Amino acid sequence: MQIEHVRNGFASIPSARKDKRDYEKTLERRKKYRDQQAERLKDEFGLDKIREDSIRRLEAITRQNGQCLYCGRTITLSTCEMDHIVPRKGVGSTNTRDNFAAVCKLCNQMKSNTPFAAWARTDSAKQRGVSLSDAISRVRMFNIDSGEMNGREARNFEQGVIRRLSQTEWDEPIDNRSIESVAWMADELHRRIDWYYNSSRYEGHGTESTEGSTKVRVYQGSLTSEARKASGIDGQIHFAGASYKTRLDRRHHAIDAAVIAMMTQGAAQTLQIRRNLRASQNAVGYIEPDEIAWRDYPAEHNAGYAAYAKWLDSMYKLLDLLNDALDNDRIPVIHAQRYSLGNSIAHDATIRPLDRVLLGSAISVETINKASTPALYCALTRLPDYSAADGLPASENREISVNGIRYSAHDNITFFSGSSAQIAVQNGSADIGSAIHHARIYKCYKENKKGIRTYFYGMIRVFQADLLRAAHDDLFTCQLPVQSVSMRYADKKVVDAILSGRAEYRGYLVVGDEIEVEFNDQGNNAIASFKNFFEHELSVSPDVVNKWVVAGLMEPTKIRLRPSILSQEGMDRIKEAHPVDASILHDVESIFDKGWRMAVGTASKYKMRVVRRNVFGEKRYTSKNICLFAGASTRRSMTCKALGELLTAHKCMADCGTFAGACLSALIMRNPRKSH
Repeated sequence: MQIEHVRNGFASIPSARKDKRDYEKTLERRKKYRDQQAERLKDEFGLDKIREDSIRRLEAITRQNGQCLYCGRTITLSTCEMDHIVPRKGVGSTNTRDNFAAVCKLCNQMKSNTPFAAWARTDSAKQRGVSLSDAISRVRMFNIDSGEMNGREARNFEQGVIRRLSQTEWDEPIDNRSIESVAWMADELHRRIDWYYNSSRYEGHGTESTEGSTKVRVYQGSLTSEARKASGIDGQIHFAGASYKTRLDRRHHAIDAAVIAMMTQGAAQTLQIRRNLRASQNAVGYIEPDEIAWRDYPAEHNAGYAAYAKWLDSMYKLLDLLNDALDNDRIPVIHAQRYSLGNSIAHDATIRPLDRVLLGSAISVETINKASTPALYCALTRLPDYSAADGLPASENREISVNGIRYSAHDNITFFSGSSAQIAVQNGSADIGSAIHHARIYKCYKENKKGIRTYFYGMIRVFQADLLRAAHDDLFTCQLPVQSVSMRYADKKVVDAILSGRAEYRGYLVVGDEIEVEFNDQGNNAIASFKNFFEHELSVSPDVVNKWVVAGLMEPTKIRLRPSILSQEGMDRIKEAHPVDASILHDVESIFDKGWRMAVGTASKYKMRVVRRNVFGEKRYTSKNICLFAGASTRRSMTCKALGELLTAHKCMADCGTFAGACLSALIMRNPRKSH
């Protein structure tokens, strides 16, 4: 079992956001400082091509006050070399910042591949005036720019350099321990999962047995990146908008999972050595005499060459399989959905005061819809002077009974304040807009006097509060009383159509539902800009752009959709590589930020289909083409009176055996002037 561990993978959302902000601030500060060093290299040293090793050397010389860290002699950019204070046994070295020092060429040659503390004890080092105490004193005199490190970082860095200078033993070679994640959570994760599979093989004191039938390994996340680069996946993968790993395409998680699954211990060790060599050679700017260029590692004479070659061959085959799956839309992106009532919050925490109105005053329909209880709503709408259009007029004689309590015209009755859906809580009210279980989609129609029907689509958002009594029934088809919150806070046209039998229930939507749309020429709007940017500017397949997910049902007449596969997380890198017109970029980012607020009535224009999948991610047979929004249209239909005439004529002429004659008779009865 292979596990990739990300150091902050178990952090809370607020903590992760704070870490991200702090990290971005640090990156911005360091970038500004390094840009300044690059300008110095151009202006003061006349360098045209700025390399990483040149910047590192200049930073180190500046920190060390222009002195060799080992002997204290003056060094310059052209006379110094970067050295690992403590080398590693075997291939590569530890490339942390506190293990690098700017030194003179002679000190570097004399020290060779020896830890500084061990070399400082030799006669040759003493003759050159090298001592551990003097080197530590120079560290304490470091001149660290605030742009390079803040105060805490500088103190930790100095302590790290002193520890390195004092170390007499070589660093251990890269092995299985060095390639596995050593974070506390990674170790805990490994032990728990390994115990699950191999509990009988653990010894009493908790050490892991090596004889377990299921091997559990936890690798650093950076190793996955190294594997993608070494195998050519980065550069040849068919992601949306890029041939490298991009967070713009949410399917990158599946690719990483496949790469982790293919990892072997031998390949992981080789990849770690390659990464180590690259970092070392880039930092010092040259290849040590006994080293091999990192791009050529491993050579045939290096240990692990055969295992690494076999792993590479497998990865090339994996790349073909992944590209085939990406090209043929066989890596679905699944979003969380809730079908049961569950234990989610029933309402928001803020309690609002209720509005109080005299029963005998004039009360509008809008106010009646906000009645604080279903019983109050029923009592008001059943009064003889109630009008569905105008509500209730003022009346001094009005009386109602609500749950056995009598109210007269001079008594106050309570209503919700504001326009959002609410329920009564603790003598007040609370919003329940975030507690929507699903939305029911209806195809409705209006009919004029000539029998012409105009069809339109609408929805009823079903709140959890209205489903509590139907917990053992089908939550998606159970009856919603007219006094329910779901019906009272719905679009009035849709409610009227349902109550008058002019609505056909088409199906339901839940947050997280996968949606496929077909874009037509929608003119110059944000959605058109979004589509054109990805399909034309980035050559993203329409199959990717056309996939959306239901992200919210916060309005009575609109569905909020967000891209299902495309993610805003990868836009920063895309913007750097593809300069875009500001207005188009604004439209694209607004879709990512706020979503596409699609009016239910316009959904049929996009031939919107709902896709539901099984646990394997395969489309369910019964939902491969659920088109809740078939094209709405206007068509002439017979009125009830005309239909009755037709049936009567058909009965009278049954002996003739011709239904055409019955139709003709009905038409003549309806339009005698046009009988010709």
